[in-house]
Amino acid sequence: MKNYLQQGTILDGVKGIRPKGQVFEIDVFENLDAQFVLHGHVDEHGAFLHNLATDIAEGFTHVDQWVTHGILWTPSSIKHYINGKLIKAYDNKNQIYSPNHFMNVFLGSYGAGGQVNMEVDYIRAYNWPLENGNELPNPGFEANTTLLPWEGSGTLSAAAARKGQYGLLLKPGQSIEQYVFLNNSKDYELTYWVKGKGKLKATVDNLKQVSGDVEQSKDQTITGKSDYTEQWLKFKTGKEYGDYMKTIRVKFANTGDTDLNMDDIEIRKK
Repeated sequence: MKNYLQQGTILDGVKGIRPKGQVFEIDVFENLDAQFVLHGHVDEHGAFLHNLATDIAEGFTHVDQWVTHGILWTPSSIKHYINGKLIKAYDNKNQIYSPNHFMNVFLGSYGAGGQVNMEVDYIRAYNWPLENGNELPNPGFEANTTLLPWEGSGTLSAAAARKGQYGLLLKPGQSIEQYVFLNNSKDYELTYWVKGKGKLKATVDNLKQVSGDVEQSKDQTITGKSDYTEQWLKFKTGKEYGDYMKTIRVKFANTGDTDLNMDDIEIRKK
């Protein structure tokens, strides 16, 4: 109930904690028209008003057909897939629907007079694999050839690799960033390796739920060397309700006038 009710609402002694505009329910497959629904608008009396977003996928037949539905839930987006094809991405960084806490999975079917049958073969859930206490996905740029879940203008480079197959090339003015969930109100340390006699600005932002506004920020600018050197930046995550996660943005920007290489980025709890 506390996640259904918005902040500032009290109903039957329950105080709402959900930020306005955050999802409280995701209907991955609502009807036979493949309706994908994000629920979230509730009034001050606890009455449901309307959806945050609705999308109907066309061209799919569910009657007597096996159809695979999927949802990708990240700290900054929710994406809907059918049969492995991206149908709709809700990835506006200033309207972040993603819940920062666990949600239950409910499976059911309904129809007129109870005359409905649904067969389900499997439900699977995957988390991005994290290794050796590092809480940052794809820290060494080896997971794929698209940088994901990193975003930005930097590019993979075999010549930039400190170890492994790839490193990151950042030309002057280029940057990369990644959103990640971390435990709230905890001390962390960001470490990274950089090569090149230029200037690199590293920034860690604590972000506000839904709006993505920066609540607090920690940054440093370093000058690299001709060989790889390791750098450190200590930071603390902001407060959230209970054990709910804090949304963090990690960003690296080449603010100098020469190329830089990066590799092996880590975020560890201290």
